[in-house]
Amino acid sequence: MRGQPTHLAALVRWFMDEAESAVPVRLHSRDTADDGDPEWHASFRRYILGHPGITDDDGDILSPFRWYLWVLERGGLSGRIRAEFLYRLAMLEGDWLTAARTFTPLTEEGEVLVRPFAVETLQMFWRMMQTTPRKNVQPSREKSDAQLDAEHGC
Repeated sequence: MRGQPTHLAALVRWFMDEAESAVPVRLHSRDTADDGDPEWHASFRRYILGHPGITDDDGDILSPFRWYLWVLERGGLSGRIRAEFLYRLAMLEGDWLTAARTFTPLTEEGEVLVRPFAVETLQMFWRMMQTTPRKNVQPSREKSDAQLDAEHGC
């Protein structure tokens, strides 16, 4: 996409493309886990169990989409509300109005007020994805065993 999308439909389309490309295509390998369920594919295991800021050998964030949602969520109350809206937007396949309604029932007047919030939130996220460096992220001081295993594809 060239330049920042300006209207809500284009922003939602961009966001959904980013959300879909963020999740690994292969959720399961062809193997069976010890419990009899399908084994997670290594890329999906890294995505699910790893820290959002996990990097590859070159220092690039493996999932910028997930990383920026995580960063946004830690931006105080406003950031948490925006991150929750974006998460719900992704889960609701781009239905921005239903995503907003999950916070509070909306009247017709409320729907008019939510539209600028949706546009502003999506524009903020777009700018984050375009302008924030994606290298040399220090995700956390300590990692769980599951996170370390996910990084190494175990």
